[in-house]
Amino acid sequence: MIQKFNALLAGLGNTLKSFYAKASQDVKDIWAQDKVFFIAFGAIILTIKFRDILISLLVSSGKRVFTKAQTQDADLAKQETQANQQSDQLVQDAQNAPSKEKPITDDWNKK
Repeated sequence: MIQKFNALLAGLGNTLKSFYAKASQDVKDIWAQDKVFFIAFGAIILTIKFRDILISLLVSSGKRVFTKAQTQDADLAKQETQANQQSDQLVQDAQNAPSKEKPITDDWNKK
């Protein structure tokens, strides 16, 4: 039983070796005959992939710019709100200022 298993493994190993030798020889023959085609096909694929990668980079760059612009917009809106609150407070103080002053009478120059 073990001898049959070992013989089967040996046969399988020889079959795989011959398959590998045949495949590698076929690849060498195909490369020798169609080298220009494979190089041109590879260049086309690289061009298409480069285009896809470039588009992805541009889209991600646009998203970063948009996010940065939204952040700056939020900061500017916050600053504008603070400035409006300060100006409203100054207007309110200016309107309340006359009521805090002592009225001037006719004897303002006498003690």
